[in-house]
Amino acid sequence: MTLREFSSQLQSAGPETSSLATQTLDLMTLALESIESSLGGRRGRVKKIVEDQREIYSDIIDVLLEITEMPQGYQLAEFKTELDDLIHLLEKSAEELQAWSTAATPRCLSCGQEDENDPFGKCPDCNVSYLLPVRAVTPRELPILGHDQAELFGGIGLVITGYADIEELDPLIHNVEEIYREFLSVDDVEVEALHPLAERQLLALAEMRLALEDGDAQHLEDGWNVFIGNEKTVREMQTRGMLSGS
Repeated sequence: MTLREFSSQLQSAGPETSSLATQTLDLMTLALESIESSLGGRRGRVKKIVEDQREIYSDIIDVLLEITEMPQGYQLAEFKTELDDLIHLLEKSAEELQAWSTAATPRCLSCGQEDENDPFGKCPDCNVSYLLPVRAVTPRELPILGHDQAELFGGIGLVITGYADIEELDPLIHNVEEIYREFLSVDDVEVEALHPLAERQLLALAEMRLALEDGDAQHLEDGWNVFIGNEKTVREMQTRGMLSGS
């Protein structure tokens, strides 16, 4: 049951409402604990948003505690307006956080810190470069990956979550580029017919490299999305011994 669904039941509260209030209270307490544990790693505007959410959750918990302490048969409708107001504030805060997380504003992808004077500098707390975040994600099933491709995938994941600096992707991209460059150098009629696939993979890797140049992590998402779209075919080629590398 969502918090708003619980609030809607207060207008005509029954014997089960106290039990539902206790269950909702437990969920809100867990949410508050999660927020408090994340605050230590937050900086800048995002920290202010999350701090506001912490206060809202605390107020919601206070209201729920009152409800659980009311005697059976007490008219609980008086709590509905107060709870609805808090739910509205929480929803607005969640929208603000979502807007911030997808805004085209460079920030530390680990703690959220921003620097207007040096927008693409390095976060002094996390020692990673400020980047524009990924704003649009295209879900795709991940195919079986070779060693170098898997290392690149892992490296991208670390960068877009702020656990590694984007410069660390340079050698990982290079290793995968070499696989396809070697394939393009093969002088064989059958293999040459598959060169367009290797060229498309190199273009996808070039898209990822753009992130190192302009600090926009969206290039990593877009390039990787194209890359894995072809990777199933690449795996089949490697199985037949037509493409070297791992």
